[in-house]
Amino acid sequence: MSYQKPYKGLKVIDFSQGVAGPYCGMLLAQHGAEVIKIEPKDGDWARNLGQEYGEHSAFSVAANLGKKKHNS
Repeated sequence: MSYQKPYKGLKVIDFSQGVAGPYCGMLLAQHGAEVIKIEPKDGDWARNLGQEYGEHSAFSVAANLGKKKHNS
């Protein structure tokens, strides 16, 4: 079985917050894209969904896998 990364070489700037946008960015990252997450100074509001662990909730960790973070 081949595990090719079809989006390797693609650079994505992710300004999204919440649920759907970050999830889409995570899928792109999992398939090889370089995803850079830009967040406001207060951070993505989804970090507060559910039980918090440090600066993230479990959802926030999952939806931002493989992304580089940058605060604006």
